[in-house]
Amino acid sequence: MKDKVYSLETNRYDAKYNYKGNIARRYNKLRISESKWIKEQDIFDSILGSFRAGTCIIDVPLGTGRFIPFYKKYNLECQGVDISDDMLREARTEAAFHKYDMQFIKSSADKLPQADSTCDYVICARLLNWVPLPILETMVREFCRVSRAGLVLEIRVSSESVNHKLEPEPRKSFLKHASIFIKETVKGVFKGEPTDFYLHDSDSVTRLFDSQGLKIVNTYTVDNAINKDRGLQTHLNIYDLRK
Repeated sequence: MKDKVYSLETNRYDAKYNYKGNIARRYNKLRISESKWIKEQDIFDSILGSFRAGTCIIDVPLGTGRFIPFYKKYNLECQGVDISDDMLREARTEAAFHKYDMQFIKSSADKLPQADSTCDYVICARLLNWVPLPILETMVREFCRVSRAGLVLEIRVSSESVNHKLEPEPRKSFLKHASIFIKETVKGVFKGEPTDFYLHDSDSVTRLFDSQGLKIVNTYTVDNAINKDRGLQTHLNIYDLRK
């Protein structure tokens, strides 16, 4: 199926433009043996397996289509959204391998082209810590707009409240959003991977869910870690949310 392409004039952030070329081609190969990747796969397999056959999913960002085998396995419908042509190309290859028919849409996660209540659930993994809280808020509102039943979101959060000393000078404007901004140099294999990492505090994330009428049904923890530079306890959580 030919990709649909929509206007991409939205907020800028590193992750929107950097997943192309070798980064896209070798994305899975560099990650599939990681314990974090394996745990994520197990959790999403369990969540998606609980959905009834025929459930409609918007997977954003679709990436390389890592969850396509689960959509096929559980007879789920999927609209895959990604900003990267190269990632969509990888996902089309994955769908073809599994003989899975789905729709591919080139668009940004913060301005989805779908109409209100298009699908049952929105799935979002490995994106929401690459955007600052204001864009995260926009994305969650968009996800709620296009979904009927709920969201499944992966977010790394801090269990501690905001410490203003952690705020780098250029990003002071984000203090009013009660979010911690941490800029790290990601030691990726390929130049061009995103380098701005945003650690959101759990209270801000919970308030965001509440403001959108979302109830946490389950919280699955992928890992717990200490940020070495900041000394913060962090938790990579997958939130199963219902309206």
